[in-house]
Amino acid sequence: MSQFRQGETCLAFHGVCIYEAKILDSRTVDDGPTYLLHWKGWAKKWEEWVRPDRMMELTAENVELMKRVNAEAKAAESARSSAAAPGSTSKSAKSPKSGGRGSKSAGGDAKSAASGRAALAASAAQEHETLAVSVALPFALRKLLVDDWEFVTKRSCLVRIPKRAAGVAPVLPAPHSSSAAEASEDSAAVRAAKRARRSDSPASGDAAGDSGTSSSATAASPAPGAACPVPTLTVEDILHEFMRASAARGVDADVRGDEEVVEALKLYFDRSCAAFLLYRFERLQLQQYLDSRPGSDERVLCQVYGAEHMLRLFVKLPLLLSHANLSPTDAAALASRLQRVVDWLDANRERYFTSDYVRASAPYMDRFEAIKAGMLSPWGE
Repeated sequence: MSQFRQGETCLAFHGVCIYEAKILDSRTVDDGPTYLLHWKGWAKKWEEWVRPDRMMELTAENVELMKRVNAEAKAAESARSSAAAPGSTSKSAKSPKSGGRGSKSAGGDAKSAASGRAALAASAAQEHETLAVSVALPFALRKLLVDDWEFVTKRSCLVRIPKRAAGVAPVLPAPHSSSAAEASEDSAAVRAAKRARRSDSPASGDAAGDSGTSSSATAASPAPGAACPVPTLTVEDILHEFMRASAARGVDADVRGDEEVVEALKLYFDRSCAAFLLYRFERLQLQQYLDSRPGSDERVLCQVYGAEHMLRLFVKLPLLLSHANLSPTDAAALASRLQRVVDWLDANRERYFTSDYVRASAPYMDRFEAIKAGMLSPWGE
C-alpha cells in the first residue's frame, strides 16, 4: 500500500530541487501508482502527475532536507552564473514556454527564480553548455542519493565495507551468439582471478566490526576454487557485471568502448573517493578499515565501496571531466556510454542499493567527536 493519500500535503522533487505540493488525485498505471500534484504557490497549469519515487512525506526532517538541497542547488546556479563569460547572457526562462514553473516576481528575482521551474530549466541548459559531459540521473537514483545523505549525515549511519552482495541476480540480457557467451565467460574469469588475488591479502573480519558499526556477523571465507556466491558487491563488482551485460550483447565495438569507460570509472573512483566522495563522518571508517588490513592498498577503493558511493561519483563526474580536453564528438560519445552505466545502476538498483546502513558504534562516535574537537588527529593519535 502506498503511504500517500489524496488531500495530503507532501514534498516532491522537480529537477534538482524539492517543493511542497498537495495531492489532488491518484491513479494506477502499468508501472504502479502516480499522483496528481498541485505545487504550493503555483498556478493550476503547473499541476502534474508524479510517481512516488519523486515524493517524500511532509516531516520536519524532510523539510530541513528540502532547505539544504534547494540551498545547494541555488549555490550551484550562482557559481555557474559567476563562471559565465563576460558579456554572455544566461537563457531566461520567465515564460512558461521555456518549460519552467516561472517566477512569481515580474522582474525574475534571483532568489525566487532559483527556486522555480524556470530557473531549473535555465540552469540545466547552462550546465549542458558549461560542462563537457552531462549524465542524467533517474529520479529513483536521485532519491537514493538523498536517502544516502540523510542516513550518513543525520542518522550517524555507515555503509558496511567492503560492500556486501544481497543475493539478487543482476538483470542480464541473453547472449546472442557463441562469441558473446565466450566473452561473458572471459569477463567472469577475469573477475574471479582478481578476487582470488584479493583473497591472498590478510583475512578480513566482519565489515561492520571493522567499520565501527554496532552490529557484527563473521562471513566464512570460501575454500580456494569453491563455487559460491560472491560475498561483496563493490564498485569493481558492479562494473564487471555491467561488462558481462555489454559482452552478452555481442557487439565488439560496444564492448571495447565500454571497457575503456569502465577502466576510467575505476580510476576516477579510486582517485576521488577519499577526497571528494566521502562525507566527513565516513573518513574515520575508511581509516579504521585500512588500519585493520596492513597489506591493503588504499588506492584501490573501488574494491571497498559499493553503489552508494559510485552514485556520488556520477554527481561529481561532469565537473571532474569539465577539465578534460574533449572534442564535442568525444564528449557526446563518452556521455552516452556513461549514461548506459547509470541506466544499468537504475535497472539493478534493488540488487545494488541494499540499504546496508548500520548506526555507528559508541566508540566510533566518541572518536569522531574527538577528531571534530581537535583532540585527536583524523589519521591516528
